[in-house]
Amino acid sequence: NGSFYLEFPTRLLGREFLVTNRLQKVPLELNEAGVNKGINYENQVVTFEWQREGKKLCIRQQRLTPEVPVTDALASSVADNYINPLIASLKIEAVAPDSSTVVVKIDELFNGKQTGLNDVFNNINLGTSANADLSRILDIKAFESNITATSELTTIVREGMSKVNVTVVVSSSLSLLPETPMRGRKESKKVGYFTTHRLSYSDRQQELETRRYITRWRLEPSDEAAYLRGELTSPKKPITFYIDPATPKQLRPYIRKGILDWNTAFEQAGFKDAVRVEEYTDSMAAEGDDLKYSLFTYAASDKSNAMGPSVIDPRTGEIIEADIIWWHNVVSLLREWIVVQTGAVNPAVRNPELPDSLMGDAARFVACHEVGHSLGLKHNMIASWAYPTDSLRSPEFMSRVGGTASSIMDYARFNYVAQPEDKIGPKGLFPRINDYDKWAIKWGYSYRPEFKDEYEEKEAMMTETSRFLAGHPRCWFSGEGRDEDPRSQTEDLGDDNMKANEYGVKNLKRVIAGLPQWTHQDNDQYSDLTEVYKSVRDQLRRYTGHVIKHLGGRYLNNMPGTKPVEIAPAAMPLEAIDWVGRNIFEAPLWLYPATLT
Repeated sequence: NGSFYLEFPTRLLGREFLVTNRLQKVPLELNEAGVNKGINYENQVVTFEWQREGKKLCIRQQRLTPEVPVTDALASSVADNYINPLIASLKIEAVAPDSSTVVVKIDELFNGKQTGLNDVFNNINLGTSANADLSRILDIKAFESNITATSELTTIVREGMSKVNVTVVVSSSLSLLPETPMRGRKESKKVGYFTTHRLSYSDRQQELETRRYITRWRLEPSDEAAYLRGELTSPKKPITFYIDPATPKQLRPYIRKGILDWNTAFEQAGFKDAVRVEEYTDSMAAEGDDLKYSLFTYAASDKSNAMGPSVIDPRTGEIIEADIIWWHNVVSLLREWIVVQTGAVNPAVRNPELPDSLMGDAARFVACHEVGHSLGLKHNMIASWAYPTDSLRSPEFMSRVGGTASSIMDYARFNYVAQPEDKIGPKGLFPRINDYDKWAIKWGYSYRPEFKDEYEEKEAMMTETSRFLAGHPRCWFSGEGRDEDPRSQTEDLGDDNMKANEYGVKNLKRVIAGLPQWTHQDNDQYSDLTEVYKSVRDQLRRYTGHVIKHLGGRYLNNMPGTKPVEIAPAAMPLEAIDWVGRNIFEAPLWLYPATLT
């Protein structure tokens, strides 16, 4: 009759399933808002219960209820005060003679009539419900450890007297979580990982505890004995990314390199070929949204961005699957950055259309950064401060360190400090995997079976971490840009913003002088000139913002041997005032040459 039925094994009653919802097709209205194919908009954990008296199979949402020892008196109070809600009820249509399976009709879970497992229109901020007459299930497929339903859902959005129909295609995957959870690794404030957390109660505690576990893939050596001897060992299950066939062919080799760059970091953790890249074939696409494939998704959109989210087991932080979203128009942003930040020192960028090699190298670093997020790493905005500003002008230094900051997870862009006479080669112009990244992967992914549990592991690793960081300041972590700390900023370079941005202004003046020739278009077209000119002005605003942050700035530390808070050197604010006076209060008339007016 066109309906879909699920035969559910009763041995899986009470087992935890991860529900993952993802967009597969979107209309113009969502595309313009940057909501595109591949975006994971809702996850939750559920269990199934057989209510025999009512002949129902019920679905209960599993929120991250607190942990508590079962022998503690407090355990009964935790159970009473954190009950998980029921979100769906399915009539049992048939039961196997030996009660090993039950059969339920599942149409309404995925055709838009119920929102317990998939509330797409609320989750993408439309605040509407699916129209049942205009919604349907396209397909449901079963895989080794999950089922995936693909649905076409339509809603009607009304504003005043007008209305618009919005149709999306979504996939909803129901995946069985590991019966034996991965052992969580407790977070350290000194290393930047995303975390999952839950409250922990116990009878003896004098303060309520929040346990935080880092998000990471489950990497275990295929040969444990060899690994423990210090030999590089392949993991049992590598981290494999598949490149979307929609990715432009000229970018694919560079994106592949950006993903595989992480293998140098995983070698520090004892693993070889931990990260792999494969082509996403037509047969894989025909399977549907199987969670065993982590996809680099290329979105046809005018949004200028990329991101690297992941799907995790919230019990432990284990990354189950990750998807990198790359919006097409990020290439426009990259081109403008390249021209504005390196045009003064690199003749190859002084053309309306840049060579594929330059755009490819830029795509490589962006892909590498986003993969870092999909491995569990946060931003580390202090990494650019690790290098002396004048060292960014040294060919020998840049060749040795191989990047503009000590971490690819900083928002360090291209080398705008280098001057034409420095003759910095291409290796010194782009960000790359560096010291902090290798340390962070070693810290998060090293296999440590010598510890009996995560508590013993944390105590030992705290000591190891402090000892290591005391002698390796390039591996310090600060996280996202900190409001008060001028060392931790986005899109800056070097350990002296005033000096770095003085060099940057010199290069902007050179760029402005060259723009009419570099952006020349036939038939008196000036759109390219206009866009790059706006980018020059934006770059000057960034420089000014970097400098102003030194007025009243404080250093916020979490590293061994440092005070938690330090007042920034007194000379810095004076230099900042002087910089602003010379470059802003004295009108920057160089921005308005006769050739551009």
